[in-house]
Amino acid sequence: MIKFVLVGFLGAILGSFAGAQIWRLRARQLMEDKKAGEKVNQKELKKLSPLIKKISKDRSRCLSCGHELKWYDLIPVVSWVAGLGRCRYCKAFIGWTEILLELVMAGLFVASMAFWPGSLTDIWQIALLVLWLASLVLLAILFVYDLK
Repeated sequence: MIKFVLVGFLGAILGSFAGAQIWRLRARQLMEDKKAGEKVNQKELKKLSPLIKKISKDRSRCLSCGHELKWYDLIPVVSWVAGLGRCRYCKAFIGWTEILLELVMAGLFVASMAFWPGSLTDIWQIALLVLWLASLVLLAILFVYDLK
C-alpha cells in the first residue's frame, strides 16, 4: 500500500513539473515567433516573459504577480488546496490545469503500477515501468500544451 502512495506522490510531483514545463515551452515559443517576425499576443508574451531564463537560474513564478515561489508553494495538490487555487502573494486564481494535471498524473502512475503486467521484482520490468512512466510525463506535456 505504501508503494502506491509513494508512486502517486511521485506522479503528482512530475505532474507539477509537467505543468511548469508547459508554460516555459509556451514562453519560448512566443519568443521564437516574435524573433521570426510573426505576430504574437503581446499581453501573453509579457505575462510569460519572466519564465524565459537560463535553466540554472530558472525558478517557478506566479504568472500574475511574478513572485518567485518558495518550496512550500510548490507541494503538489497540497499547496493548491491550501491556497484554494490562488497565489499566496497576489491572490490571483492559479487555474484548474495545474491541479488536474497533478491529480491525473498521480492516478496514472498508481494505475500503471497496479496493472503492470510483469513482475516488479525483475530489474528489466522495473526499467520498463520507469520508461513507461517517463513516457507518460512527456505525453502529458504534449497533450496539455496542444490543448492550450
